[in-house]
Amino acid sequence: MITAVEEAVVEADGVRDLVVSGDGAWLTRGYSSLHGIATLCSTTAKPKVIDTNWCSKTCTKCQGAESLRRVNFDLFKTFQENHECQLNFTGTSGAMEKEMIREMFCRSLSKYKIKYISYIGDGDAKVHSFLTSNSPYLGAHYLQTFFRL
Repeated sequence: MITAVEEAVVEADGVRDLVVSGDGAWLTRGYSSLHGIATLCSTTAKPKVIDTNWCSKTCTKCQGAESLRRVNFDLFKTFQENHECQLNFTGTSGAMEKEMIREMFCRSLSKYKIKYISYIGDGDAKVHSFLTSNSPYLGAHYLQTFFRL
């Protein structure tokens, strides 16, 4: 995705402040999904995915390993020491999208050395209000958000 970011910067005449479009999705419909994903895309003439994020409220490997705890505790401890848990979100399913998108904004400087100055979304008021009230960047920064249906 670094290549996609650099291509977006080139298309923006070398400016490292980009306008992005984003959206999130869930594994299941409604507000009870255990897993979600989100993407940010450049809005240049040739848009590309420039960042992705995922949330999981559960880890199936941890759940499966629970049976090991009773049968072979030493093996269970070895599993725990070597396991990269997939559980990375404890909030509500309805809050996943706004948190994932804000996280991508927050890491844009350290990951890509770019700043997102405008966000175009599908009209999810949670994302727009969350980004404007919880600035992803330190210091004075005005973030424009737009709805696109």
